[in-house]
Amino acid sequence: MDPAVWGNLNHLFQGEDARAKMVRLGTRIVKHATEEGRNCIPGYKIVARSLGDLNGSDETEVDVKALRADVRRLEKEFNEYKKEVDELQVEVKALAADQLRLEKQLCECRINKASADLNIRSCLLYVIGFSLCFCISFAWGA
Repeated sequence: MDPAVWGNLNHLFQGEDARAKMVRLGTRIVKHATEEGRNCIPGYKIVARSLGDLNGSDETEVDVKALRADVRRLEKEFNEYKKEVDELQVEVKALAADQLRLEKQLCECRINKASADLNIRSCLLYVIGFSLCFCISFAWGA
């Protein structure tokens, strides 16, 4: 707005808030007057709807292109994740084979330990039996 006009209107609008309200009011008045004027033009609604439909179809095409791009990107990511999962499955199978091998070794160690324990027990029984026999024979000989 021209400074001369503001200078003449300063006594009506003392604050910036009042000026801002007047600008908003003026904008709304012009907007509503334009809408009322457009409604008086014959065929305006038909043309406005047709243009709106035309613009909407362009947005739909853009949306389809964007969706296709998203689908391609997601397919690439999915394929990468699928490769990683396949690699992990191979590793899991290898770990399962290692686990089975280690479990077999553990069972063998337990069996060997049990047989070693039996050998120690039998040796102890032999020593105890020999000691008893020695003690008995010594006692009889004395």
